[in-house]
Amino acid sequence: MAGIVTGTCLSQSVLAALKDGFEVYFVSDCSGDVTTEAHEDAKTLMTKAGAHPITWMNASGQWAPDYTSPERALMTPIYTQYGGGGTNFMTDYVLDQIVAGVVQPPNFKPAPVQVGSR
Repeated sequence: MAGIVTGTCLSQSVLAALKDGFEVYFVSDCSGDVTTEAHEDAKTLMTKAGAHPITWMNASGQWAPDYTSPERALMTPIYTQYGGGGTNFMTDYVLDQIVAGVVQPPNFKPAPVQVGSR
């Protein structure tokens, strides 16, 4: 789960889902609050209530764990633009392994696109 404001939008939804018996993961770096303290306190509250904090990179990596998948290919520009220096290093590392022949290059097939679907 993610929300705009950690202490209201996110924590209320997380706590309600926990109360309803769901296992909840919240994306801790995709929200903020009026102060750092408010943000940190809300994350502590949700974690103590049983929710699991993860980061946006962890969540996206779980959605597309295979570097050869079309989904991961779509995410690579996002990683390199917003992931910081460490992400650029990891991306370059994988690309260097491909160039050196250590791993096979991905065989991307275009992902199907459904126009107008909701």
